[in-house]
Amino acid sequence: MAAGQRRRARAVLEPVVWLRSPDWPTLVATTDPEVLVRNNRWRVFGLALASIFTAVRLHAQSDKQAVLAVATRFFDGMRGRDSAMMRSTVLPTTVLVIPSGPPGFEKPITIDQFIKMATEGTGPGGDERITNPVVQIDGPMASIWAYYTYTAGGQTAIDHCGIDAFLLQKDHGGWKIFNIAGTIRKTNCTPVSK
Repeated sequence: MAAGQRRRARAVLEPVVWLRSPDWPTLVATTDPEVLVRNNRWRVFGLALASIFTAVRLHAQSDKQAVLAVATRFFDGMRGRDSAMMRSTVLPTTVLVIPSGPPGFEKPITIDQFIKMATEGTGPGGDERITNPVVQIDGPMASIWAYYTYTAGGQTAIDHCGIDAFLLQKDHGGWKIFNIAGTIRKTNCTPVSK
């Protein structure tokens, strides 16, 4: 390899930082170790900061998915008339409130009463589906707000629709529902895809 080629090869491999010279528009290349170290500190700091923000964002996404998984499991339990599955998603003190519901639902009912109604009988259970859920989380508390449709077990037509609102708390066992509220209407129900 000729001397000129070695210099070009070494120049490609050496770290270079472009600095503004006192003559403002002109850039000057430097291989000065002090300048390189100072410049790399900012790069390392920037990478560390970006890593922290990425980790926080990923944690928030995984918590959001965990919150939605609880609601999905609750609805899966309804569809399968599986009281144990439904109970695994709620605290024993959970209450259900449906302000615009049919007679018997105007006042809060216990989750035990609701689970008993949802799981009685044979055949497929009621099919409640949510769409476009809005999940908000603040420490050990989360909420879900979502449009839903409900189809009675064994039926194909939507019986009613409305808004479901869940409040959840996080403890050592994960997320659990502690309050459910919802509206019920029989008109203007847009189907939710499965």
